[in-house]
Amino acid sequence: MKYLKISFLFLTIGMLVLIGCGGNKSPDTPSSPSGSSSGLVNEIISFSVQTTDPNDDDIAYQFDWGDDSLSSWSNYVVSGDSVSQNHLYVMEGTYEVRVKAKDIKEAESDWSSGHSIEITESAGNEGTQKWAFSTGYYVESSPAIEDDGTIYVGSYDAHLYAINPDGTEKWAFYTIHDVHSSPAISSDGTIYVGNLGGSGSDLYAVNPDGSEKWSFSLNAHMYSSPAIASNGTIYVCTSMGYLRAINPNGTLKWGSSIGSYMTSSPAIGADGTIYVGADNNLCAINLDGTQKWSFPTEGIVGSSPAIGSDSTIYIGSSDFDNHLYAINPDGTQKWSFPTEDKVCSPAIGSDGTIYVGSFDGNLYAVNPDGTEKWVFPTGEDVACSPAIGSDGTIYIGNAEGYNSKLYAINPNGTEKWSSSIGSDISSSPAIGPDGTIYVGSLDNKVYAIYGSSGGLANSPWPMFHHDLKHSGREGGP
Repeated sequence: MKYLKISFLFLTIGMLVLIGCGGNKSPDTPSSPSGSSSGLVNEIISFSVQTTDPNDDDIAYQFDWGDDSLSSWSNYVVSGDSVSQNHLYVMEGTYEVRVKAKDIKEAESDWSSGHSIEITESAGNEGTQKWAFSTGYYVESSPAIEDDGTIYVGSYDAHLYAINPDGTEKWAFYTIHDVHSSPAISSDGTIYVGNLGGSGSDLYAVNPDGSEKWSFSLNAHMYSSPAIASNGTIYVCTSMGYLRAINPNGTLKWGSSIGSYMTSSPAIGADGTIYVGADNNLCAINLDGTQKWSFPTEGIVGSSPAIGSDSTIYIGSSDFDNHLYAINPDGTQKWSFPTEDKVCSPAIGSDGTIYVGSFDGNLYAVNPDGTEKWVFPTGEDVACSPAIGSDGTIYIGNAEGYNSKLYAINPNGTEKWSSSIGSDISSSPAIGPDGTIYVGSLDNKVYAIYGSSGGLANSPWPMFHHDLKHSGREGGP
């Protein structure tokens, strides 16, 4: 009887062990992913999925895109929550998208049934509107684009918006005061943006989920956009002429008074030198905040610098000057190029051509030696910086009220196409990896326009503030 009880005990323990070992079940097989049934070559397309886990464990998802590629596993989410991932197809065809799930114990489901999507060429849609996203007021901010395709842009309605690639709102962050400047994205995904609150102005650090990380009081308007050094230091300028270096944790590293008025956004050279316009000067600032040199012009320097492959700094001036300047790294003048009105922030092509707009209504292409290559008339003020596509196409907007247009210009200076925009364009365009051009307007909207450039040019400074994340840094991000 004693041995029978012991045997029964061991049998009971064994059954409990077996039950414990077999208690975890794989997540339920997801249903077919949801998403568009058609798309374009080089267009970012979003797919979503959800399923449940019998043990109520958190779940991660992996997509099979149908083009011989798999996504990485998503972050774990609560059982039953939806997950979205984006993909870009580079060839025409019909693809079957599948997905599977795994729980935190690494148990995987079967693959789902397929979702069919037909991908066609996008050339026929060039210059047509993909979508328009409405905000509450003017959009002068230039869009910044994260690696996952999220578009970040500020509005005069006192919000920083995160927009999904399909034009839907991801989140909106309240900034208390108007946002004129463009956001910048750090390597860890933090978004930095400033507002126009005067003595109540702040620089905000915003997490990728739209929550506030920290804010730093600036005590003056912030018209310019932040620049981010390779070590994470954030450089910001205020209208009262102060340049501040702020640590990634939101504490002040140093502050320097370099003028009485500043709207220029700083640019960071390969050696860490910070270049920025202040009053009538282009200033070069050392890493400790001391001045390296100052180059005087005859007008206000509100333009943001662009830096060439040989470290030449290009900057525009206004008022009674109206020149584009090329400045050597030692602060001496290389050359100057005249226009008829205020000069905007330049961009640089892969062959070294400098492209710059002017309030005289023209986009100028200037050779590296300072001579004119060609002039493209837009009919009205050009108040933004151009963006250059990988195929050499130059994108620029003008400010002509209800007749405003986004222009696509061939490298030889001829018009490729134009797209009507609802009002003045002060926002500098950005070109997504799929060729979509994003631009803001004074009709309170952000526009996505089909293009075929397939991303930015491989050049020293192809757009405003250098790159899609607006690092403002030579060689960034």
